[in-house]
Amino acid sequence: MEKMKKKSSPSNKSECQTDKRIERLERNIRSLRTALLILVLIIIVGSSGAMLSKGKGNILRVQGLIVEDAEGNPRILVGAPFPEVKERKREDRTAGILILDERGIDRLSIGSPAPNPQIKGTVVKRMSPATGIQINDSNGNERTGYGILGSGSVVLGMDYESGEGLGLFISKELGYAGVLINGDKRPPNNQRVFIGTSLKKESPGFLVLNDDNGTKYTHFEMIDGMPLWKAYDKDGNLILEAIEKLKK
Repeated sequence: MEKMKKKSSPSNKSECQTDKRIERLERNIRSLRTALLILVLIIIVGSSGAMLSKGKGNILRVQGLIVEDAEGNPRILVGAPFPEVKERKREDRTAGILILDERGIDRLSIGSPAPNPQIKGTVVKRMSPATGIQINDSNGNERTGYGILGSGSVVLGMDYESGEGLGLFISKELGYAGVLINGDKRPPNNQRVFIGTSLKKESPGFLVLNDDNGTKYTHFEMIDGMPLWKAYDKDGNLILEAIEKLKK
């Protein structure tokens, strides 16, 4: 028995040493994992710090930003131009901020240039590039906006589903500042009311009323301190012109 114990002793010793080596190896692996995790965290924090430290005031410099809702839908796009996402219905991009609804429809944008307007489901080109704010309905059609056109005109508009409805503007190009009210129909000229003043000459202001087809029916304005009234027939021909001095 004693001989047998002596013979088995080296084997037990060897097994014990092997177990110790395995334990040391496992400890080393755990230490390496911990060290690797710490290194990754240092790299992430260091990279973030490097981005924040560029420029004065800890400015974050990025080319684009996508903000998602709780369901993972992109809802706010920021960039120059703003990022492209497959969920968005439109494909045009510009420099600015774009807010989407959960279906990917453009609802609000602030851009330079502003995106082209969508009218009755069709995107149309603006008469002039604009910098401004655009607000769309649930179908993505532009319904109101405010901006400065490339021509220098300043415009605030409110639209029907079919197109322009009411506009406040200052336009050196046209030579007027005023309010323009259109009808809901879309004939070639659907202006109904125009209240404004001339920028090219001294003018107290004027009022123009048109029929359903945009034909001028009556016109009021002040000329040298006197009221002027003009009336027109259905073909736009002048049929009455009246002017009277104000009583002092």
